[in-house]
Amino acid sequence: MCDDPVSAASQGMNVGRMRFGVFVVAAMGTGLASAVYNMAQLRISPDSGFDPYWSSICIFIVMVGGIGRIEGPIIYFFATRLFGQCGAYYLVVLGTLTLLVALYFSGGLWSIVSKWRDWPWFPVGHVLARRRPD
Repeated sequence: MCDDPVSAASQGMNVGRMRFGVFVVAAMGTGLASAVYNMAQLRISPDSGFDPYWSSICIFIVMVGGIGRIEGPIIYFFATRLFGQCGAYYLVVLGTLTLLVALYFSGGLWSIVSKWRDWPWFPVGHVLARRRPD
């Protein structure tokens, strides 16, 4: 359905209804995760849910882990544990690491590891392939 909605519809699938269902399930999961996080904060304020810090975390995860890879959150987890005791320098280190990855390693840090050693921890990423001429 995602790659070719016309062929999915030709097989009898209601594409609009299925997409709506997928969006509802995704919204429920996101809302549940947000509710659990805000319950852990012990207070609810706009700053706890809509802080720009969350955007910088997302950018770090995508830039360091690579687009479409799940290793980014794992690298972020270990980076917070490793550099978390540095205080304000922690954000400087994360920003510098993000900048270096953006400039020199376009596939993220995990692409370097996977080129050096074939370790597919989570082989769920998308790979663009050339289409063969027919």
